[in-house]
Amino acid sequence: MLDDMLLQISSPNLRRLLILRDSCCMPMEVVIDAPKLEFICLQDYSHLSIYRFAKKTPTTLGGAIIYRGFSSDQYVEETNELDFVKSMSNTVRSLTLSGTIVGILANLIHSSQPSLPVFQQLTHFNVAIMYRNHWKGLVHVLQYLPNVRTLRVFQREDQDLTDDDLYGTALDFVPASIWTKITRIVLKNIEGKEIEMDVIRYLLKVSSDLKAIEIMIAPTNDELKEFQTCNELELCANLYMLPKSSSDCQIKFTGNYVNVSTNGLTIGALDCGILRCTRN
Repeated sequence: MLDDMLLQISSPNLRRLLILRDSCCMPMEVVIDAPKLEFICLQDYSHLSIYRFAKKTPTTLGGAIIYRGFSSDQYVEETNELDFVKSMSNTVRSLTLSGTIVGILANLIHSSQPSLPVFQQLTHFNVAIMYRNHWKGLVHVLQYLPNVRTLRVFQREDQDLTDDDLYGTALDFVPASIWTKITRIVLKNIEGKEIEMDVIRYLLKVSSDLKAIEIMIAPTNDELKEFQTCNELELCANLYMLPKSSSDCQIKFTGNYVNVSTNGLTIGALDCGILRCTRN
């Protein structure tokens, strides 16, 4: 029932829940009582709404997709968005985060208190990068995900520009030395920005079990084919030169004009060690 901006969802047998609210909706408190819930997808453009489970998090909850808000400027005190995610830490195995919650994690980097509990059950983590500072949020959250095997990062193509985008930004923070159990990484819509390269360098360093990393370049229609091809060849060469902690890691580069798949590259000889290289 809906009463004074309080929405209570109660169902003893509900297994999948989808909540979609656009930016025109007023903030509200949503209380969920569904002890057999297995999957929840929450998309709420109002980052002021509060979501919580009525009693305790369902032990059956294995998957969650959480999209909150769209503002690039978030404040540390806006932690109500984190509370709902924190409540899933002991059950969820697959988690997707997008929106302001990733920016909040970036802003909590230097907090004296832990931003999140440890997600022991989580093996698949997906994150959408909407603003450049969200890359910092990604690096920050990895220290709370010790058992993640698959990491997928999607960078939105139509990002709103901030000062960091216009003047450049770098990864100015890395957590204390950690080692992940990640075996597969997929990065989509990469542009070769400094902070992207910093994050890729960091992921290759801390992922000693990594078997494959796939890097897909953002589509472009603004550059001349020859110019874009040269840019992609240079970016590809830089990526293959990055040091890796895993000797078994294969890197797959998918561009608009250049596609390369190999586990090694000799500087100055692009065809050395290449399994596949095509320029259309």
